[in-house]
Amino acid sequence: MIAAARDLSQGPDYRFAKTVYRWRWLSSLVVVVAVIYIFISGMENVGGITESVMNTDDISDGSGTIAPQMFDPSLDVWFDTGDATVKAYFDIEKQFIAEDYVLVTFENTEDEFGVFSPESLTAIQRLTEQFLTVPGVRHVRSLTYSPWIRWGEVAAGDGAEKGLLFSDLVAQPPGDLTEDDLVERMVAVLGARRAADKIGELRVRRFLGDDADFDQFQGEALLLDSIVDQAATTTAIQIQIIRPNVEGFSDNSALVDKLYSVQYQRSALRGIEHFLNIESGLSVKTRAYRDMENWVSSLPAGAEKSRLSHSLLDPTKNFIKNRQGETIKKYHVYRQSGDGDYVDVADLSAGISTPAGFSPSPLSPYTFRLGGVPVLERNFEIVGSADAKFLPLMFLVIIVALALLSRSLAGVFIPMVVVFASIFGTVGSLFFTGTLFNNLTAMMPNMITAIGVADSIHLVSAWLLMRGYIDDKAELIIEVIRKNALPVLLTTITTAVGFCSLVLNDLTPVKQLGWSMAAGTIIAYLLTMTLVPLLLSLFPHQNMRKSGRGGLWSKSLSEAWASLIVRRRIPVVFCSCLIVLLSCIGLLFVKVDADQRRMFKQENPVLLDLIWIEDHLGGTGDLEIIFSSIGDREDRVGLTEEEAKALEVLKARRIAVSGGVEGIRPLTGEELSHLDALQIRYDAWDKTRIGVLPEFLQLVERFEHRLREEMAKPDSELSIITDLTSPLDILRKIHQVQNGDNPEFYRVVNESDIPGLSKQASIKFDEFSEEYSYTPPQTAATLAAQYYLQYENGARPGESLTAQLSPDRRHFRMQGRGLLCTTQEKQAAIEKINRIAHNEFPALVAGSSSPEPLASLSISGKKTLMDRTGVIVAESFLKSISVALVVILIVIGVFFRSWKLGLVSALPNVLPIVIPLGIFGWLDIMIDGPAIVVAAVALGVCVDDTIHFFTKYTRAINAGSSTEQALAQTFRECGDALTLTTVVLIVGFSTLLMSSFSPNYLMGILAVSMIALAWFADFIVTPAALALMNAESSSNLVAAANSPFGRHVGDVAAP
Repeated sequence: MIAAARDLSQGPDYRFAKTVYRWRWLSSLVVVVAVIYIFISGMENVGGITESVMNTDDISDGSGTIAPQMFDPSLDVWFDTGDATVKAYFDIEKQFIAEDYVLVTFENTEDEFGVFSPESLTAIQRLTEQFLTVPGVRHVRSLTYSPWIRWGEVAAGDGAEKGLLFSDLVAQPPGDLTEDDLVERMVAVLGARRAADKIGELRVRRFLGDDADFDQFQGEALLLDSIVDQAATTTAIQIQIIRPNVEGFSDNSALVDKLYSVQYQRSALRGIEHFLNIESGLSVKTRAYRDMENWVSSLPAGAEKSRLSHSLLDPTKNFIKNRQGETIKKYHVYRQSGDGDYVDVADLSAGISTPAGFSPSPLSPYTFRLGGVPVLERNFEIVGSADAKFLPLMFLVIIVALALLSRSLAGVFIPMVVVFASIFGTVGSLFFTGTLFNNLTAMMPNMITAIGVADSIHLVSAWLLMRGYIDDKAELIIEVIRKNALPVLLTTITTAVGFCSLVLNDLTPVKQLGWSMAAGTIIAYLLTMTLVPLLLSLFPHQNMRKSGRGGLWSKSLSEAWASLIVRRRIPVVFCSCLIVLLSCIGLLFVKVDADQRRMFKQENPVLLDLIWIEDHLGGTGDLEIIFSSIGDREDRVGLTEEEAKALEVLKARRIAVSGGVEGIRPLTGEELSHLDALQIRYDAWDKTRIGVLPEFLQLVERFEHRLREEMAKPDSELSIITDLTSPLDILRKIHQVQNGDNPEFYRVVNESDIPGLSKQASIKFDEFSEEYSYTPPQTAATLAAQYYLQYENGARPGESLTAQLSPDRRHFRMQGRGLLCTTQEKQAAIEKINRIAHNEFPALVAGSSSPEPLASLSISGKKTLMDRTGVIVAESFLKSISVALVVILIVIGVFFRSWKLGLVSALPNVLPIVIPLGIFGWLDIMIDGPAIVVAAVALGVCVDDTIHFFTKYTRAINAGSSTEQALAQTFRECGDALTLTTVVLIVGFSTLLMSSFSPNYLMGILAVSMIALAWFADFIVTPAALALMNAESSSNLVAAANSPFGRHVGDVAAP
């Protein structure tokens, strides 16, 4: 047998390989211990963060624990802090209440009164009262729990007076309502004509009067088309869930505060669903819980009984400690399985149990559907968790593929050890720095799997190929290291450099992906160069006689393939360049977008509910239009209490003097100057209170009407917006009621609404205090302020205007509900709103053509930001990957000392990426952010294949081989490793094609196609380009062969 072709001890590569082999135990121990330490430290950080979240407050299901907090849900990491939309969103949370809305909807098509039937109103009232008890729910709006503003008797008895009334639409038990009561409420909400369409004109006229003008009864804008549809068959219970701001509440980090806020909302959503399960008969008390109830009720009154009673009734917790200190389940929660049977899913940790003969006994006959941003956010997590099962499946498929292709235990065991250790090290390094997964970095295990397989398989494949030609085990492993150490090092450097280029990106998640994957690439290299030699030395050395065959790429196949490529080099290179050119043109038509309607399978229950709600009541997405006063100059600062009092006194004296009141001293010149100065300051400050400023209110009303015009047009960009609400709804309603409920007064106030005498300031002598009191002139602004005050004094605290109008009246909030749509459609709607504001209402927009704008305009929304995330990631990543590709090509050219080789390497590295994306562009297929990230994996595989191919090829050229001989030897030496890597990764990533989450499915398609094209490029395009280049000039290849990666000493070539 051949020990070696030449004296292997002559070169530095052999000495390096021998050193690695000699110290394999110590180096492996150091690297493995370091990986274990990083992983354990990272998981301890996760545990500490999780514990901090729980220490803030118990938001568990009663078990006292929550899932480890490995995912960062915060939105701000995705955007530049200077982004106007992001800034507007966080300004909203500062100025107003931070909240999200959940809609609970159902329909009643059987009763003639629809959802106004006593049965429906009873269910609504019962659920409303229950939802109000859920921790985290700030307010609920429904048909029974909504401010009913009307004119009526404010005091009973002989001295009854009439005035403005505020009450719930249904304050009494719905079963006590007469038919006239129901009709009255239908008219109040739907309007007379819609009510007549529903229950008949005769009934409505019997209540309103035969001569009643139906046009005088338009309905309630706050409820119509948002809480109830115009046909009165569908209704919603709108639940406001707060996002608690605990920043500064404790020593928690900002990350812990954000995680707690998310879990807090999840807890509230759990409580809402608990009551819906009871209503639907799907939650039933356990026997242990009934025993607990009986025991608590027998306790004497006191703090202990109060505490236990509260725990028993807490709808967010389905577990509780009994008197023995054992954790018991409060309710069985039943779900119908695919075969129609009911199963108890309340305690998934104990497994799903199937009850015998269970049949639900619902309290009401309705099917409830949930919608809203919190529901959609949670669905992402549910689907993501369901798809997490594909990661183990991917590993299983990779193991099977390795076993079938390598037909060796070492070919399976060693690469998987490297993969798992690399994943632990990479994930641990991320957590070690206090950083958690986000939607982008969560894909690291898939990406590091590709790198780990690619690195280790080259050494294992070389070991399998050469063990029949080298007798000594140590010399065999040393030769394996010698042949692959430098190519693996170069692939590590180029891949790490490519990922490091992502750090230049503006987006924090992309930066995190860049540095963590660069670290993971280095970890995979260290594990490959330490663990692989060690593990190979533990496997028995088999003396396999050379046969000229062995492996996937036999000698005959390699020579035949090389001959074919050399003969067809010109058409191959020409066609490849043409395909790349056409693909690049297709890239111009690629639609980088996101559409949450396509992110889930059509049978996804949350998606079905959202679509149903859209069809019946309009959209569930949020749109925020915020107007803020231009008040950041010093002259816009309000008066102090003393200055305001002084201004009143000076005004009163001036009026008294002008009115000839005796005993009042005229104002001095100094006092007149002081009065003017105070008045100027007051007027400047008062102008910033846009919430009551008549000019602003009238402009905003016109602006709203203009938006509604566009919303009604099917082909308008604003057709995706289905509802708008603002403080104008309250202001106009009160103004209408105060003016005899005349629909003509359903508008904002103006100066014509002020009686003439009230427009003049006056003074009045108080005989008791013997002083003159000043009465300021009545204006439209003061009238609007009075209306707001009347509403806040009469409505429930949860209905206060603080969610839409800041207490200082300087920030005005208009909220819209939008349909599920693409990001581009949402962005087009925002741009349309901005154009309307700038072009038609410039006074509402700072920086517009208006010389003195009244306010600044910003548009945002949580759903809007969520939609933009994928697009921003995709656009940023495409830029970063382009930079990475250029850097990698330069590195290849420098290391091989040949700029032509650097250019040649561009074709096989670019082709696999641009062809699939180009096809997507030509076929008008939309791609989003997470899916496009798979290009990084494809680029890594391409670079790995190219470098190993170039290294083997240039070494063969340096040994005096012809182009065809060098290609044949290259195919023989690295063909097995590259083919094995390609097949394994294709099979592994193909498991994503079973995903129910569209971005993951799309990622699977791109990964499989790009990795397959990478093999095609390196076994067809690369050799053809090298053959064509060598035919033109061999000087560059000689230089490359003499580079550190081209020189070799005593290569043992496989026959």
